Amino acid sequence: FDFVVTMLALFACAIVWLPTAYNDARLIRVIAAVRVLRVMRILNRFPTFSVIMHTFTKTLPQSVIMAQVMFCAMVIFCILGVQLFGGVINQDPDSPTYSSVASSDFGAANYYANNFNDMLSGMVVLFELLVVNNWFVITDGFSAAVGPFARIYFVAWYMIGVLICLNIVVAFVVDTFVSEFKAKTAKDEPIRLSQYNKQATLSAFC
Repeated sequence: FDFVVTMLALFACAIVWLPTAYNDARLIRVIAAVRVLRVMRILNRFPTFSVIMHTFTKTLPQSVIMAQVMFCAMVIFCILGVQLFGGVINQDPDSPTYSSVASSDFGAANYYANNFNDMLSGMVVLFELLVVNNWFVITDGFSAAVGPFARIYFVAWYMIGVLICLNIVVAFVVDTFVSEFKAKTAKDEPIRLSQYNKQATLSAFC
């Protein structure tokens, strides 16, 4: 590992110091920072951490399925949000919704980047709502722009996205992780008992 990092650092030094179009010295710092991953080698010496990492790698492929379900729910709500609220959040003074949005908590917080003007922005907004990040401020801005009925959309996303879909995903991941963890520890337990018995036998003879 150290050899690979050292060679990459030397390669980065050559790129930076030679007369090329790219001469940003921060590249060397980024590659050198990778050496921090050496700590993982120390952590692997602890049996508990090794079991956790093994369980995580076994759980990850199964968790992808639930993440896809969560993503599909976000895409559906994002498409609906673009159709309902596309273009209502903007900083154009001539827009009919500009003054009402600017006078709301949404405008005061300068949250204009949180909009449904395109799919990418809409996915970001839904993710913020998924982690319940100032959802009341975001809801206030859209309610000021299009009316109180906008709150129905955000409450529906909270009910379906947060309370149902996200909780199912978290419960599935935790349940799978616990099952894999128990299976791994049960598999390793006879080995640890055998090692303990050998040490006890040697201690008795000594």
